[in-house]
Amino acid sequence: EQDATNGLRPANLLGTIHHLRAIHLAQDPPLVEGPADRGIGLAPQLATVDEEAAYQRLANGFTVLMTAPGMPGLYYGDEIGMPGTGDPDNRHFMTFEGHTPSQRWLRDRTRALIRIRNEHPALRRGTFEVLHVGAETIVYRARDEADTVVVALNRSDTPQSAIGFPEGTWVDLLSGDVISGQPELPPRSAMVATPSELED
Repeated sequence: EQDATNGLRPANLLGTIHHLRAIHLAQDPPLVEGPADRGIGLAPQLATVDEEAAYQRLANGFTVLMTAPGMPGLYYGDEIGMPGTGDPDNRHFMTFEGHTPSQRWLRDRTRALIRIRNEHPALRRGTFEVLHVGAETIVYRARDEADTVVVALNRSDTPQSAIGFPEGTWVDLLSGDVISGQPELPPRSAMVATPSELED
């Protein structure tokens, strides 16, 4: 276990003004070879990404951002998957209307993750423990004296079992589903769960 409050706390980022927009790293294939490629010199990307899976992958990234130790930072527009290559294409004016269903879904998922982080002190000041890491999945837990949150992610394009998920009855704060036993994670999905009141 790692105490997230020891020493300096990192600022965790997925998107910044120094790189192309995060949605392009979530595309299949990605627009560039990796995040170290800043996307400068690429043709401007003004069209909204129409790949639904890219928004699901980016939502998984935001799930880690909002539930792992450190202070999350969200670059404006990434919550709707705004397109853009390297500077200055990555800093167009924010768009507040005309969003696609995938953009609205990502925005709502991001809002939910921020709310969950605000409501659960374990995600901000608790201990952090990785329960299982697989080739395509990770399960980890944050907890303090009064709060426990378990996160399970599947980054693959196929369903995966959340190996290492704790026993008991849990509630997925993203879907409202009650979880008992080892859950099956749909492709490119995440669960953020707390113990069910039925356990009390």
